Amino acid sequence: MTRANTDRGLLTVREAGYYNGPLVAPQPERRDHQDAWEGYGTAWSIIGTLIAGLAVWGAIGFGIDRLAGFHALFLPLGLVVGAIGGVWLVVIRYGRQPK
Repeated sequence: MTRANTDRGLLTVREAGYYNGPLVAPQPERRDHQDAWEGYGTAWSIIGTLIAGLAVWGAIGFGIDRLAGFHALFLPLGLVVGAIGGVWLVVIRYGRQPK
């Protein structure tokens, strides 16, 4: 034990051999488990909506290509429509602020 420790009140030994500082750090405030994971669910829902739009409309375009005998005409159009539709659904569902 040094003189500087006793002046500043740092961890010093008391008469019984115990330190004057806390043994453990105080516990942080606990957040509700539902609140902690709520943003992840929303993010995965948005990703799923965007991928589903591309997959569904891309498959529709691919099917029309095969039925009509074209090669890569309706598939890109289906992908574009799916991307625009997925973004539109995400904006409608998650982009508006509650009043």
